[in-house]
Amino acid sequence: MNWSSEQIELVESRILLIKQLIEAKEHFRGRDKIKNLPDRYWTHSYKDYAALRVYLALTCFDILGQPNDWMDFNSWLRSKKRKKEREEIIDKSLTYNYSEFILSVNNEYNKIYGVKSSFYKFIQEVLSQENKQKLFDSIKTSIQLTPRIVKPTGTTLATGREIKLPIERKEKFLFNIRNSFTHKGVSIADPAGGIFDNEKPSLWPPDWKPKWGFSGIHKETINGDLITFSVRRWPFILIEIIEDTINNK
Repeated sequence: MNWSSEQIELVESRILLIKQLIEAKEHFRGRDKIKNLPDRYWTHSYKDYAALRVYLALTCFDILGQPNDWMDFNSWLRSKKRKKEREEIIDKSLTYNYSEFILSVNNEYNKIYGVKSSFYKFIQEVLSQENKQKLFDSIKTSIQLTPRIVKPTGTTLATGREIKLPIERKEKFLFNIRNSFTHKGVSIADPAGGIFDNEKPSLWPPDWKPKWGFSGIHKETINGDLITFSVRRWPFILIEIIEDTINNK
């Protein structure tokens, strides 16, 4: 993949910003920032902070998956350089009625220059097999077997079992995190980091070697089953695979 100097500079600037945010994490932690929710649930403003770091990393995916001569739709419609490409797409869409014609041209543009197309291209075509495996191994999915029951006398935790979902579901999960933050203002992340230092490995017997755990950050109903998506070593894994990719271009 041939990236422009501007693409590399944008990605390096975002990675630097993420690292600066990581260094400032204590500012976002503390029991005073806990927000109580109905039915004895709680959240923490740390969730928004953690989601911002992940969002910044995931936007690097679509930057690095873009053609190095990317242009927005308005510029593309006027570009002399893209005349042949544009005319081929227009000719292909002429069989549609007026409204469908506009949609068709826009869809064909998005296949080449759209965020979704660029995002998936980075994962599927740009990442090395090793980094792709590293990315998907950092995501675990589990199916909920019993519900969480909240009573005045105590809470019964939901039970679950790990399941393997197709890689396509993990790709969609990654893109949904990015889009939810961009278009809906929804932060998908673990609020627990605001209270517990879960960005460090734990020591477990019998070997007492550092081990990273998974943190559940998103629940989604798939085919009638409630699935929890959990991640490990985020945003560090994301930073590592991005840096490795641009350093080995």
